[in-house]
Amino acid sequence: MHSLSQNKISGLKKLPALLWLLISTRADIMGGLIVLTLVAGGIPAAELWILKHLLDELVTVTGLGSEGFFQVLPWVWGLAGLLLASTLIDMVRNVLQTDIQERLSIRLQHEVVEKVKSGELAWFEHPEFYDKLQRANEDMSGRLLTLQRLALDMMYSAIALSSIAAMLSTGHWSLMPIVIIGAVPGVWMVIVMNRKTHWVYRIRTPEYRQVMYLRQLLTNRDEAKEVRLFTLLHHLLSDWRTRNIDLAVERRRLEVKAGWLGGLSGILGGWAYSLCLAILGWIVAGGGLTIGTFGMLTRGVQLFYWRVEGIMQSLARVHEQSLYLGDLFEFLELEVPPETPGGADSESTRDDIDLTLVFED
Repeated sequence: MHSLSQNKISGLKKLPALLWLLISTRADIMGGLIVLTLVAGGIPAAELWILKHLLDELVTVTGLGSEGFFQVLPWVWGLAGLLLASTLIDMVRNVLQTDIQERLSIRLQHEVVEKVKSGELAWFEHPEFYDKLQRANEDMSGRLLTLQRLALDMMYSAIALSSIAAMLSTGHWSLMPIVIIGAVPGVWMVIVMNRKTHWVYRIRTPEYRQVMYLRQLLTNRDEAKEVRLFTLLHHLLSDWRTRNIDLAVERRRLEVKAGWLGGLSGILGGWAYSLCLAILGWIVAGGGLTIGTFGMLTRGVQLFYWRVEGIMQSLARVHEQSLYLGDLFEFLELEVPPETPGGADSESTRDDIDLTLVFED
């Protein structure tokens, strides 16, 4: 019997190939998405700048009545315009990303089918080949689209971070380090959980296959007749229930651990944000900041934390998606003996390949 053993392919090493696959699908659409991302990246800094002037103007016009209202109104319209621009950009980006996903889905399905066509039909009876095929046949177009969104989100966050950091530097030098320190532990926890979840997903593929097979035996009309004819119902039902419970317990254990780690991450982030507010409050009490600058920096700290956390979580998700996308390349680069003349019915094929049942380990 031919061996299908193959080392796990790292999706991280395949990131350039994955990104090129996205670009080559529709270069013009990807170019449009990049331009929209660059424009959107400058909106948070513009929002902070307008907020600062709005608050300072409010302090100045307090008690002036309608005259003061008309002095403040342009800044209000400015904030409304930024909100509208951000909404329109998000709408266009979603439309373009949906178009890319549809094209990617067709392209990837075609490549998987071509790979399947190149080998013997008998390989479908090989558990290892079948499991690799099922992992490769997951929603890889959706994962690739997620990877593309993460790349654009990181670009957007990097641009926004640069502009926000420049504004925070006018308040106090310690604001940015405190926010970053508060965000890093949470991202490390996410990466650890992603690796554990994917390991369970890979190692439990045979069990998921067996549970699915048992469910089909118990629910499909023709198979159910045979099950009852041979009085196998109670045995198969008990086996299905046992396997399902084992998988559910393992999933629940992962979710509980992820919940505890997420709570700890949230506490650290909250302490970092509170410390930044305390520093700004101390500076304001000393007369070093105007109310408008205080409002800008307070909002800036919040946005900076969100962007830092967003970039790091995006990196963690890129790592997660690369693990699953590595399964796609693992199948596409699998060396399967080509189909011999006569196909799966040839005598040489039956002699060389052990037709193991898919259900067996």
